Amino acid sequence: MQEKPFCSVLIVNFNGLHHVNKCFSSLAGLDYPKDRYEVVMVDNSSTDGSVDFVRKHFPWVKVHEFDKNYGFAEGNNRGLQFLKRGEYVVFLNNDTMVRRDWLSELVKAADASDDVGICGSKMLDQRLKADIGEGRMNLLVVPEIISRHTETSECFFVSGGSMLVKREVLNRLGQCFDSEFVAYFEDVDLCWRARLAGYKVLYVPSSEVVHKGGVLTKPKPEQKPQINRMKFYHYRNKIWSFRKNTRAPLTQLLMVPLAAVTVLQAVRMTVFEGWDLGITALKCMFSEKRKSAGIEKVPLKKQLSLLLG
Repeated sequence: MQEKPFCSVLIVNFNGLHHVNKCFSSLAGLDYPKDRYEVVMVDNSSTDGSVDFVRKHFPWVKVHEFDKNYGFAEGNNRGLQFLKRGEYVVFLNNDTMVRRDWLSELVKAADASDDVGICGSKMLDQRLKADIGEGRMNLLVVPEIISRHTETSECFFVSGGSMLVKREVLNRLGQCFDSEFVAYFEDVDLCWRARLAGYKVLYVPSSEVVHKGGVLTKPKPEQKPQINRMKFYHYRNKIWSFRKNTRAPLTQLLMVPLAAVTVLQAVRMTVFEGWDLGITALKCMFSEKRKSAGIEKVPLKKQLSLLLG
């Protein structure tokens, strides 16, 4: 029997004490061969005792602590140095619970073809009460992530909350997540760059994850500055994703609908929610953002087909 590919499951933690028990308990029950995967947690300088809790109750998890909070994108990037040189890297949020065959189904999809570069799970989001799965561009050229298909299918992007990436993809791209993004849209950007490099991105609904979700619908007063910052990352990084991964004249054309949606949302939230970062977000329309490597060599026709396909 052929040996299963080795997988490294990487989890970034920041004050996730109320999540880690269920997350790691579910990982302990995987049907994947125990000697063919590892679980690594990197911690963004938590203060809630979650690191000690994991070390005490899940000694098989490899824990590495950072000196400060590097966010999701850079936290994962820095975590890569602690992984074994296996074939697959699997990024997983700490506020999730995986099904028993979660990893097996991702690997099966990834092994199906050499041109598959990234695979993502179906996420059963408890907060939104919806299934989150395959990412696509809507008619306003705005990324959205929903669940349409019941079988494995190719899509534009998948959620970084449960994402398998082949090691060869990371080696070829030279960069995993864009550290400047901090959080939000780093998964869209990674999938976009992989597709531009010729890899397929697959949505794998048979690989299921229960996602508890993070931010509450009605935040406490002390949470408001953090939520404002998250909104800023959302709109800024969406703009940056387009500026990075398209070239003239497509960039300028796509900025029209993207700018219209962003302006309307930023003005609405600034007026009605007191969002003090609205103007700052809009300025990103005109800020410089380094283009993805090799984008100038990608034909415009291929760029369009990737967006619309």
